[in-house]
Amino acid sequence: VLDGISTTLETDREDGRKTTLAITGAQSDVRPAGFHRGGQGPDVVFAAGSFLRGDERDRFLDLSAEQTGISSDQVHFTACTLRIAPMEVKITETLSREIGRFLADAAPGRRGLQREEAHHRKRDLHKTPPSPGTKLTVDSLTIESLEASLWLRLFLPESDFLPRALRGAIEVLGFGTQLLVVDGAKVRMGRQELGRQPGRR
Repeated sequence: VLDGISTTLETDREDGRKTTLAITGAQSDVRPAGFHRGGQGPDVVFAAGSFLRGDERDRFLDLSAEQTGISSDQVHFTACTLRIAPMEVKITETLSREIGRFLADAAPGRRGLQREEAHHRKRDLHKTPPSPGTKLTVDSLTIESLEASLWLRLFLPESDFLPRALRGAIEVLGFGTQLLVVDGAKVRMGRQELGRQPGRR
């Protein structure tokens, strides 16, 4: 669920543009198979911005991008800045089961293509490579500091999406525990500047 999406576009006389995108709030729920709205509410996996603090001024996402060199085959951004508000992430056993189910469904089966199917696929192949698409160039990207609070509750024997070695290491370090619990751990990442910076070579 996204709340309060707004965009602006400014164009100057030098064939340049500045685009901004703002999202007031964001929230993601997990609704497993058999979920009914009349029963217990869904598990909230992710919340930020207005859904977390109830204040529309503390927006979930602010993105600004300065663009030059506008053409049909190239999009050139000279500078992009991204700011994301503090967020909460909650990983539960329900989410763990849904991830495991998704990975099981997404895994390819053992059956390959039959001879007739392979023949039809061969006829549809392009003889020449397709023409190149639009080129995207970003000179510099600035990501403001990120902060998240993490809640985690996993029953390790059923968390098949985690590598077996990692689950075994957690059980050893936890003196045989099969339940991994994290309550409100703070995760922070400092300001990051990627790409070419003005005045540097």
